[in-house]
This record gives sequence, C-alpha cells and structure tokens, in this order.
Amino acid sequence: MIVGLPKEVQDHENRTALTPAGVEQLTTVRAQIVVETNAGAGSGFTDQDYQAAGARILPSAADVWRQADLVVKVKEPVKTEFEHLREGMTIFAYLHTPPRRELTQQLLDTKVTAIAYENVTAPDGSKPLLAPMSEIAGKMGVLMAAQYMQTLHRGPGVLLSSVPGLRPPVVVVLGGGVVGASAARTAAGLGCDVYVLELMQSRVRQLCDIMPAGVKVLASTKEHIAALVPQADVVVNCTLWPNPAGEHLVTRAMLGTMKRSAMIVDVSADPKGSIESSEHRTHSDPTFVVDGILHYCVPNLPGVVPRTSSLALTSVTLPYMVQLAKLGVREALLADEHFRNGLSIWQGQVTDPDTAETQGRPLVAREHALAGRA
Repeated sequence: MIVGLPKEVQDHENRTALTPAGVEQLTTVRAQIVVETNAGAGSGFTDQDYQAAGARILPSAADVWRQADLVVKVKEPVKTEFEHLREGMTIFAYLHTPPRRELTQQLLDTKVTAIAYENVTAPDGSKPLLAPMSEIAGKMGVLMAAQYMQTLHRGPGVLLSSVPGLRPPVVVVLGGGVVGASAARTAAGLGCDVYVLELMQSRVRQLCDIMPAGVKVLASTKEHIAALVPQADVVVNCTLWPNPAGEHLVTRAMLGTMKRSAMIVDVSADPKGSIESSEHRTHSDPTFVVDGILHYCVPNLPGVVPRTSSLALTSVTLPYMVQLAKLGVREALLADEHFRNGLSIWQGQVTDPDTAETQGRPLVAREHALAGRA
C-alpha cells in the first residue's frame, strides 16, 4: 500500500497527519510513504526528516494524491482538493461529514472510501482519536481567552489569573465532556473560580470526583446558566450543536446581562449554535464584538500548536494506519468493529448514520457495505 501525506491547506492549519516517526513505523509493515514537500514544515518536521524515516518526497500535492492508495490528513478535503478525489482511494482524516453536504456528495460521486477519525470508538464507547485534539482545544480555549483579554490584542485588560488581594476571575464552562474538562482544569490552574455546567447527571457525578478542588460542577439548566453568565469574566462553550435541548444556551439577549469586560470563547464555533451570537472565524480573523461582548470563535484551535498536536494525533492514529497498510482497508475494518465505526463513506454509499440522517440520504449498514450487500 502507498500512503500519501499532502500538506494541509486550510487557514493557519500547520498540523500534519503523520510524523517522521510514524513513517518509520509504517515502513515496518512494508508500506510505501509519499510526502508532499514541506508537508511537515509547520510542525517543525523537514523533508530530510521524512526521507531519513523512509519516505519519498514529491514536489506537489497532486503527485501525492495521484500515487496514494491511502491519503492521511488532519482536516477534511476542501474545494481546492476535490479534483484529487478518485475511485479506489481511501481518506483517513477528521471529516465531520454530517454538516458538509458538498463534501459528502463529492466523496460519493468519486466513490472514495472515507474513514473519520472522530467516529472511531474504543470498547468503552469513548472516541480515542478525537480525545487528544479535544484536550488541546479545551486548554487552548482558556489560553486564547487569556491572550485576547489583554489590551495588546484590543481586549478589556483583564488578567485571567488570580492576583493576591483581588477576587479571582470567574470562568464558566458550558459542557463537561473532554473539551470542557480540559478547559476547566486549565482555568483552575490559573487560579480562576471555575463553574462547569453539564447536562448528563452521570457525568456531573464523575466530574465532581475528578475535577480539581475549587471547580464547581452544576447541572446545565436555564436557571444556572442565566445566573452564572452575568458573573463570568469568560464563558467557554464546549458543547456540540445541535445540543440535546435543541436551543441556544446563551442567547443574544443574555449578552446584555454580561460584564462589559467579559469575553465568550466558543470552542465549537457553530454559527447560531449553543452561543446564538457565534460566527465561524479563522485564525487570521478570530475575534469580533457583539453587543459590546468580545467573541473568539475558531474551531481548529489545536492548529496553533501544531507540533504538539501532530505528535499527539499521530500517537493515536498510527496503530490504525498500520492495520490499514498491513491488512488492507476492507479487512482492517472487518477485523475491528470499533475501527469500523469510523467508516463514513464506502464506494459511493453513506455508512455513517449521523450523515445519512442529517442530509436525508439512504444509509447502508457498514457490515453490509463491506460485504457488498447494499
């Protein structure tokens, strides 16, 4: 199998899906690896590093896409990459296909096989390939708040840390999943008063056991949100949209109750999602003001710490890449039901239930698709 690593093309996306150490590991199962020149430069990995690990360096993305049987990426293909899609190719990346109808249609039309990092599961139901980026995103959400609240970045001049003799800043975290728990730990480490609002009662109990002292975990109710948002110096949204309640957690009207020196960081960055006033922004233009409240809404936060993120990502995705290279795509998926849960598209068929439901497309069970029974 030929494994291809093209350079990421999205705004300020400097992560890479495969490190030189990962290349070296793949060569032990007789995979050939082709890497676009400078694909790892943003993460501090040179072409010489990849060559020393056993990869061949190619001059363009087109060369990599054309030669590869398996393309490994960080982010989903965008319009400029659609021309490279072809039948017989497999893509392994963060795809998030449910809201991306155009991407889904391109994958279907070209009969590409698409495996989504974010849908691969562990035996306990967790998402092992999503967890490292979620943890980094939670930490970075708080650190970005600390940065953009400085007057150097036209913020209100609030230090997001405890200072002797002053009341600690208040950080309200919406959502107690992996992202929210990571954000809460980071804010607590800075000495902030932290509140985590979580919907699932079982998770509330778990967070009460594992959170640092001083982190208050509350049920996510309208009453708690309405009471805490006016107290917050920073509100960090770590919930998915649509949320189970199907409604905004922080409405536009609630912005009027907030301190003028407060800030909203939306890690999920879903337009008109859990934060009604959110907009999808990029690292080139990350902040905006609505009703006097500073907002930071960038979805790919791990992209600004690309070396750490690339090392963390490869450490969890590499075992699956090895299985794909060693067994072939079909056999690797058939051999592992948890890996199989990552299969979103198989040769012109939608196999991801969320994508099928969101887009109103026919669903083919993964096992039936792999067995050739549509």
